[in-house]
Amino acid sequence: MTPVFSPALNQAIQIADQITRRASASMQWSTWHTWRYFKDHPEDMHQPSRIWDRIYPFATCVGFSTIVAQDLQRTYQKTTGLGHLVNKVQILTSWEINPREPELGEQPRHSVVALLLPEVCLLVDLVFSPILIVIPTGGMFETIPYITMSGRRGKRLFFYDGVKLEMANPKREMVMKDPFRPMTSEEALSALVRPNALKAATGVHVPASKAIIIQGIVRERPIKVPGVQLDVGSWMITTCRLVIDFLHRKLTMQVPLEDWLLKEKNKWRSSIRPSMLQAVNDSVINLVLELDPERCGKDFEERLNIFERIGSCLGLPVAELDKIVASVYEVWEQ
Repeated sequence: MTPVFSPALNQAIQIADQITRRASASMQWSTWHTWRYFKDHPEDMHQPSRIWDRIYPFATCVGFSTIVAQDLQRTYQKTTGLGHLVNKVQILTSWEINPREPELGEQPRHSVVALLLPEVCLLVDLVFSPILIVIPTGGMFETIPYITMSGRRGKRLFFYDGVKLEMANPKREMVMKDPFRPMTSEEALSALVRPNALKAATGVHVPASKAIIIQGIVRERPIKVPGVQLDVGSWMITTCRLVIDFLHRKLTMQVPLEDWLLKEKNKWRSSIRPSMLQAVNDSVINLVLELDPERCGKDFEERLNIFERIGSCLGLPVAELDKIVASVYEVWEQ
């Protein structure tokens, strides 16, 4: 049964959904950009940080939440009859116990924006949904699947009991509900973003691998990759995932297979070197660009050009890829 809300709450929901859609269409998830920012601005350890302005339109869950929360508060403040919701907008961070390191106890993991109201939770989580998530009290929401670089499918479950919001990963060996707790944007920046950005690969003085996830709007219903329908004739899908492996000096880009690469009109299908392809499953395929001088081959410039052009077609600008490639070489020169 579809819940019935007051006209004011329906207006609040509509505003939150519009803001969510606008943000999801204009921002992209990236840990490479947060790493690069703190590498270039080691002095930025004080409040308030300017990181999200500097690396926009890239961000992590904390940046998404910071920007969306501010937009929601400004809009509710100037909307007649909704000013009382300004203080209801809050950034929440999930806390989870890593089964591999239970001795560490609960650790902050993932940030969202939410309004926890008596009758409903309005949840903005751009990592798992490009549209507003509405969870009636006592209800549950299941996200669409996502595909990892190895081809595994994952998803999240959200639960709301009228007071607290919880999240579960059904793929985890021990399925537990992780609680969300209030955390300011600066607290989340210190607890989640900075440590992850500055984390090194195990046992070496090289940055841990970073990633970028690009989402885009397509006009044909996706066949294999998960997608969220935005309107009639438009879906939001993950167009590519990029992993920057500093330790092994390579880039791996995951692209849709049947939903993009194998389409008859795709001019890049015949240009890709077979040695660049890494099979994953029938939904996606990985393209590998070796940057180690001993493995990149004599036709490296041609491979790089193909890699960058494909990334550009899928929403990752060539200029960004140039910076990413340069950053791998910089790390090894140092």
